[in-house]
Amino acid sequence: MCIGALPTLSELAKWRTDMDKSCAMCGNPEETTRHIMVECPFAQQLWALSNIAWRWISPWHGGAAEWCLFVLQKLDRDSRQRFCMLAWKIWQHRCGKLMEGKEQN
Repeated sequence: MCIGALPTLSELAKWRTDMDKSCAMCGNPEETTRHIMVECPFAQQLWALSNIAWRWISPWHGGAAEWCLFVLQKLDRDSRQRFCMLAWKIWQHRCGKLMEGKEQN
């Protein structure tokens, strides 16, 4: 995510124009890294349940790398670990839903 290599549907659609780039989790018309990590209702629910202060998660600063650095600088050690784990879980769950049809839980 931080090096801009997350294969979101919007990124993949740059190579294949006939591709549906809507979010597999909520149906938003464009699945971007920002949408998956901050704007998608599924991600927002997970962040809310994480006890990580939403005020550090919600503002998107520049690209994904800038956002991650901003968030990580604001959090203590335990919260940084939770942040990284939850970002990975959000992506992992999205891939399961998109590629294997697994439902949210």
